[in-house]
Amino acid sequence: MKRFLIRAVIIIGIMATAIWFSLFKNNFNKENPKKITKTAEYKTKEKIEKPKNEQTKKAIAEALEIYKEKPVYSQSKRMLDGYVDCSSYVWRCWSKAGISFGQEDYAPTAAEIARWCRENNRLLSMKTVNGHSEKLEPGDLIFYTKRKGNNGRFKNIAHVGIYIGNGKMLHADGASPSYQDPWYRKTAAVARPAGIAERER
Repeated sequence: MKRFLIRAVIIIGIMATAIWFSLFKNNFNKENPKKITKTAEYKTKEKIEKPKNEQTKKAIAEALEIYKEKPVYSQSKRMLDGYVDCSSYVWRCWSKAGISFGQEDYAPTAAEIARWCRENNRLLSMKTVNGHSEKLEPGDLIFYTKRKGNNGRFKNIAHVGIYIGNGKMLHADGASPSYQDPWYRKTAAVARPAGIAERER
């Protein structure tokens, strides 16, 4: 009888623990949905939104490939293997897709890339797109003004990144290419290198 009671107590204890853990887990998931799904969500960002054409697909694939290689940020060594800056990064991405922004052998500055986009009718209307990620498409280039002062370049542009979809862009700004919100600083222009519809200009 004593053994039976001991076994019963143990079984009840195990069942109670299992029920408590199940309830705790469900409540934790409800209260912290972002914490539970953030990692999986982040890992699949580049797979969710598909580019609309082959050129853009190649540019995005190259952007992700360079990102994985983790090249070192350097303006002076920007054209050497293993090094990159903001404009050489997007230039390499789009050169892979056949668009080199007028320079086949050397990456233009971010400002000159934006100027080329304007001269070739690739700039989007800032009135409708600025601050609205849902109006961006993978492969779009976002140009940013100099943080302080004027650099004398086209639209005072000092930085550029490439939009990859789902509210994120990749850019070279710091140690190596990284993800960033496309509206993290003042925007000067947005371009669609593969071409845009008349209504979007």
